Amino acid sequence: MGRRVDIPCLPALQRWLMNCSKCGGELQSGQKFCPICGKYNKVGQQTPTPSPTPSFTQPVAPPMPRTAPKPPPPRQFTPAPVAPPQTPPPTISVPSNANFSASIQVANVVEPWGEVNVATSSHAKRILATLLTYEVQEGTKTGLAIDGSLSMKKLYGGEKKTFFGAAGNNEVEPIARKMCTFLAETVDCTGKTSVMYWACGNMGAEVEPIGDVSAQDADQMSFPGPQRYGKGTRLMPSLTHFEEASRTYPFAMFVIITDGALDDIEDVKEFTTALAQQIEAGQRNPFKGVFIGLGPEVDEAQLVALDDLETGTDVDIWDHKLAQNLRQVWDIFAEVVSKNQIVAPSGRILDQNGRLLKDYPKGLPAVLELDVPTETTHIILEAAGNRAEPQPLS
Repeated sequence: MGRRVDIPCLPALQRWLMNCSKCGGELQSGQKFCPICGKYNKVGQQTPTPSPTPSFTQPVAPPMPRTAPKPPPPRQFTPAPVAPPQTPPPTISVPSNANFSASIQVANVVEPWGEVNVATSSHAKRILATLLTYEVQEGTKTGLAIDGSLSMKKLYGGEKKTFFGAAGNNEVEPIARKMCTFLAETVDCTGKTSVMYWACGNMGAEVEPIGDVSAQDADQMSFPGPQRYGKGTRLMPSLTHFEEASRTYPFAMFVIITDGALDDIEDVKEFTTALAQQIEAGQRNPFKGVFIGLGPEVDEAQLVALDDLETGTDVDIWDHKLAQNLRQVWDIFAEVVSKNQIVAPSGRILDQNGRLLKDYPKGLPAVLELDVPTETTHIILEAAGNRAEPQPLS
């Protein structure tokens, strides 16, 4: 059986023939141009359209007007959290005639602080501190002088083993080796440090040179003590010896291991003042001396007196450390910094509660001096995105 095909009736076909071939608009009899779209239609004389008859064709919907696409909704940005404004540093009013106590060097220092000194008054605490830079000045000549006075004999281990018992431990040798190795390997421009015993022999005024020692030799070197222990402790012979030998170098560093009982401290003060004045006047290259106090009976008062010596200049010759408080050998460089030296692009000092004490937006100096409220017990350094451990002030 054949497939059935539905054909529109003749009236519907005749009506279709009288529609515009483009838009389907109705044409009048004999009309060639569509009154709607203007299309020319190739049709002949047509018979009038009969009465309306149901049509099987679907009416052609007029074209939908084109509308511009809607713009995308604006992007929603979540602003970064804004840090609350930092409380400005406290204004500490310190009268010009305020009486500050003598500054005290804090024993327990945390990195990256090199040295922290605190003076107090009824109005505030005054802090003078340095930051370790781990930098060595080019052309530095170093010397290591080890106390050979009789008061140091026990620290060398006392007498050798006898019928009455064995000698004690040599407390000088480990620190002497460590310092000698560090100075020769890291600091000295010649790769060797000049080592000597001082305060030897008659009246403790003799020097026993050990020689220029390299780091390799120092690591295995023994330091049993001088051949003749001195019956006095005189620093001037070894000090003037090294000062004269190092004058041609851009920088000189003299490290002295001692128990701190100097018999010629007044002469050392006078020499120090003259040396500082020469350096400030440009007549002598910079010189730095560092005392390392060793032993339970160390006379720290004398070391402090030289450390805090007023020379009438801005040149600070002496620093002192106690061996028991040394964290690392770099600690001897705690004062080998310049006030004009910048160690970080910016930094801040906070108190123990996180309150801002001082801001350094244009550069963190290696030497810091600031007055803080009397209730301040710790200071905290922030720099380069890091926060140091709280540094106690006592």
